[in-house]
Amino acid sequence: MTPEQFETEGRGDAWVQEGRLMVRPQGQTYSPNYPKQPTPKAGDRVVGRPNGQGVECNTNDCWRLQPQPVSGYTVLRLLDVSASLCLTAVDGGAISPSNLTVDVCATTSAPTQEFVTTNHTAATAVATAASPTAASTAGTAAAIKHVPSGHCVTAADASCPDCPAALQPCSQSLVARQVWLFGASGRLCATSYNSLCLHADAHWPAWWQMKRP
Repeated sequence: MTPEQFETEGRGDAWVQEGRLMVRPQGQTYSPNYPKQPTPKAGDRVVGRPNGQGVECNTNDCWRLQPQPVSGYTVLRLLDVSASLCLTAVDGGAISPSNLTVDVCATTSAPTQEFVTTNHTAATAVATAASPTAASTAGTAAAIKHVPSGHCVTAADASCPDCPAALQPCSQSLVARQVWLFGASGRLCATSYNSLCLHADAHWPAWWQMKRP
């Protein structure tokens, strides 16, 4: 094992400091789920997955809503990654349903990354096909609408965790899958269908999948 490998894995100061391997006389727990998930990269799909839990947001499912006041849309940036990756509509969202990925955040206006939503943190809302981002007085859950296509981010069916989230026409018949809560941790989770959250589907490097003696 090399310092570079441990740094790539994000093992932290207990393993590597200033390029040097650290002595760990008492050992330290390490697994594919600890201390952090593999790092997402541009092109990774966005899926529905159970809440990653915790407030450190090292589980590839925490987002920052970045409103663009002049343009009237919002960019959703994935937190806790070295590169700036944003929610992106595949094929510009023109095809329905259209898959979602994370891609490098554009420095100027990019139609594939233009969404409209609110800082929605409560439990219930009223959303309709005519007004998919409407919030009730009892709460601020809301839809996430892709501006150029007019389609809404839609959770996969309850029986299908790890299936891709998609853009589909905003519809009253799909409202249970198109209304989201934006939690204090930064996670965007559906209000129904097992409360699956938007998650960048990153994978461990190929060498990690190899069988060990």
